[in-house]
Amino acid sequence: LGGPVAIGLLTPFRNALTATAQEPNITVDALRARLRQQGLSQLYRGWLGPTAAASVQFSCVGPVYFAAAQYLGAAGGVTFAAAVEALVVYTAETRNVQLAHNSSGVGSKMP
Repeated sequence: LGGPVAIGLLTPFRNALTATAQEPNITVDALRARLRQQGLSQLYRGWLGPTAAASVQFSCVGPVYFAAAQYLGAAGGVTFAAAVEALVVYTAETRNVQLAHNSSGVGSKMP
């Protein structure tokens, strides 16, 4: 199961963290009530992008490291694989935060 399933299942927690970042004084009970009121579709809003990126991350970072390590050594392989991983995941995670922010109804909309 690994990474993609874990990332998909943890989407409501990421969305809750986004909501609390927007309203630092919100109580746990108020946040729980808001999330329950929004429904299941809103809890998992934005799950597809990070889950798809995690699939690539889960299956490709190891081979990228081994290919890069042949030419760059172990430290270079780690650095190169980390850069590739960041490029793969950044866009999807950013989009997830935008969707969570825009669906929360707090503050202005993000592009």
